[in-house]
Amino acid sequence: KRENYETFKNEIDSLEKELLVLENTEKILKSRHHNLEEFLNKQEEQAGILGFKDTHKQLEDASKQTTMLNALKSQTLEEISEMVQKIALTLEEKKKLLQPK
Repeated sequence: KRENYETFKNEIDSLEKELLVLENTEKILKSRHHNLEEFLNKQEEQAGILGFKDTHKQLEDASKQTTMLNALKSQTLEEISEMVQKIALTLEEKKKLLQPK
C-alpha cells in the first residue's frame, strides 16, 4: 500500500508541476494572440482590406454549415430511397397475392 501511495503522490506532484507550466504557456500564448490580432488588423487596414479576416471566417463558417446541410440532405435522401424500395416490395407482394391462380 505504501508503494502505491508513493507512486500516486509522485504522479500527482508531477501533474501539478506540468499544470503550472501549461498555465504559464497559456498566458504567454494569449498575450501573443492579442498582439497578433492587433497586428493583423493594422496590416488589413494598411492594405485597404479591413475586415477581411472576419469575412473570411464567416465564409468558412458558412461553408461548414453548407457541408453539414448537404450531409443531412444526403442522409434524408437515402432514407427516402430505402422507404420507396420497401413500398415497392410491399406493392409487388400485394400484386402477387391478388393475381388469379
